[in-house]
Amino acid sequence: MKRTVSLLLALTFLLCIFTGCKKEEKNKAMMSLGTVLDFADSARELTLPQFSPFEYVVLGSSEMPLYYFPMRESDFSFTIGIDENGAIESMMLSHISGEEIYLFHKNPAKLDPNATQYTEDAKSYDLQKFIDKVTEK
Repeated sequence: MKRTVSLLLALTFLLCIFTGCKKEEKNKAMMSLGTVLDFADSARELTLPQFSPFEYVVLGSSEMPLYYFPMRESDFSFTIGIDENGAIESMMLSHISGEEIYLFHKNPAKLDPNATQYTEDAKSYDLQKFIDKVTEK
């Protein structure tokens, strides 16, 4: 009986995919470093729906998800951490080298003690210095 139900669910899923009942999302834009620089100075005031035009993947648990945004500049990624109330808790720009910079973090006590010391919100000027540092050859 369990096998029959599992088989029916699998077939229904495949049927939905091929017949189009799966929700199609519009092609979303990839975030760019320019976009991150544009909103850096007001990052604390932004809300998650403002990021809906961009391509992202949700990682982590449903209680505290992490939104991962691949970027046009493939050496970089951008993440937004959500707290237990659904509000943005942190925003971070990362480089493939392992270097990262927080635009802000509402609760620095939750940061990894081995991570680069977080002292204050990064502004667009700080982000540009970070980008220049990690991309110099």
